[in-house]
Amino acid sequence: MKSKTKKIIHLRKSRYYFSLNPYENMAFTRCPKCDKKTKIRKICLVADFRRSKLLFMNLQCKYCQDCDLIIIKKSKLEHIFRNMFCDNENDFNFNEFFIFGTIDRKDFLKSNIENIPSHKAIELVYPFKDIWKFEIRPAGWYKD
Repeated sequence: MKSKTKKIIHLRKSRYYFSLNPYENMAFTRCPKCDKKTKIRKICLVADFRRSKLLFMNLQCKYCQDCDLIIIKKSKLEHIFRNMFCDNENDFNFNEFFIFGTIDRKDFLKSNIENIPSHKAIELVYPFKDIWKFEIRPAGWYKD
């Protein structure tokens, strides 16, 4: 009788908070949490495509050092995914993608040189601590 063994995947320790910016006209030059200026950093993000492929992307993101928060525009990601996977614009569905962490730059560069199997690649990922969603309240007078 064969015994089935389950392989346990050990993820690395969580780092960074993440926010997907759905607003086309809002750049988040200031952190929505602490109101300090954000900086532009190149960060290697990991996306899961249709729960079958891991995508490693080295992208410029807004980053708040004090809050440890990464912010990236949804439209920027949609544009990248549409160019990579879709022949027809109507075929694209952003819900097929899930951004869930980051990897080290050296691992990103290694993945460009050699093909890393998905079970090994998942062990290189640092998942996000949490995913935050910010709502923009237009300027004006409001009752308390």
